[in-house]
Amino acid sequence: MRATGSKYDGTLRVIIWLDVFWSVVAVLVSVAGSIVVAVLGLPHTALGEVATATLVAGVFLAATGAITAVLLMLRLRAGNYFMPPDLKFPLPSVMRPSA
Repeated sequence: MRATGSKYDGTLRVIIWLDVFWSVVAVLVSVAGSIVVAVLGLPHTALGEVATATLVAGVFLAATGAITAVLLMLRLRAGNYFMPPDLKFPLPSVMRPSA
């Protein structure tokens, strides 16, 4: 049963990092975009474009989260109850589990 779950390990590694990427994009687009519109005095319609770009990034973020959930469920179904041993979570060192 281990071999069945291990085929998802590479995909899980990639999708977790894509999840982090889209999280950063959503935050940067919304915060930086709003600041740029306010500081540069761009027309109010530019704020709508920032909102649209933020929503698009949010949709991709939701999609990567859903894919992560499905992959984890497939691993559980295959009998793999632990994360892959070499999976690196994009967390600060203080937040990483010790074991």
